[in-house]
Amino acid sequence: IDLNGLDGAEIFDLQQPIDLPPADIVTNHGTTEHVPNQEACFANIDRLCKAGGYMVHQVPLVGTWLDHPNCYHRYTLNNFVDLANKYGYEIIENRELNEGMYINSNNMIWCILRK
Repeated sequence: IDLNGLDGAEIFDLQQPIDLPPADIVTNHGTTEHVPNQEACFANIDRLCKAGGYMVHQVPLVGTWLDHPNCYHRYTLNNFVDLANKYGYEIIENRELNEGMYINSNNMIWCILRK
């Protein structure tokens, strides 16, 4: 799913309700920071994940990626704690990825949630 439709992506606006069958795994690798309406976006992620499924997030850490185009949001670990509390998710992993840990992952939040 991507609004730009590139690389074979299905075009959906994450700010509008998406009615697709839920999946076992929903990934958010550098997507949600580009969506102005965070509440609608994360409600879609919740809707798209099956009960017992996993949501894997890799997003920019607050104060970083300042030249990232069309980036409306950056995140803290507490953002995902709050998200887990709001939706009743189990936090499997929630940490900062800093320089040298993984290729192209500097200054990111890495979070895995179970619905």
